[in-house]
Amino acid sequence: GRARVKRTRWSRRAQEYEAKINSGDLIAIAEVVRDLYRSDSQPEQSYSERQIFEAASSRLARELEAMEKTDEPSALKKILAILNDAILNSTALYEYQPREATSMAAWFASRAAKRYPVIGIEDGSGELLGFASYGAFRPHAAYKYSVEHLLYVRADRRRRGIGRDLLRAVIAAAGTQGYHLLVGGIDAANRASIALHEQLG
Repeated sequence: GRARVKRTRWSRRAQEYEAKINSGDLIAIAEVVRDLYRSDSQPEQSYSERQIFEAASSRLARELEAMEKTDEPSALKKILAILNDAILNSTALYEYQPREATSMAAWFASRAAKRYPVIGIEDGSGELLGFASYGAFRPHAAYKYSVEHLLYVRADRRRRGIGRDLLRAVIAAAGTQGYHLLVGGIDAANRASIALHEQLG
């Protein structure tokens, strides 16, 4: 009957979720967290959904913690290259001069102090293809559950799904830290970024 079909479908989906969690892949784990997250206005999770959600959230937290321990000078240099390219060749940042390494060191420190993750995607040779993060949106108390996110993909690796994977990971990470709203400031000319954010809601 219908109940058996429903149980069979959930059993198959649960196995898929567990495989994603066990893969250790940050994006796959983030997808599980995203799919099973429930806000206060949504129906509660079932017992099995809650078990898988908690397992995925715990694994995601461990993966993010491991990323935070990555060699900071090396990560800083790679992120700085992507940021400065965006400053010089796009309207993604409203800045006119490339940033210095010293400013990025302060940027890293401020995020580490408040446990804001910096999520990156690398290729097999360790080259950074893109990164994303988030930070405080406004200082007022009413915005304590809101964060403003940023996302940049290396110029030669755009339109390959990297931005989508990063945005999904950021959404999932913010959810595990209790944030309810992510805000993105996007220039009207950046149609690709607008379309990406519209796709993921």
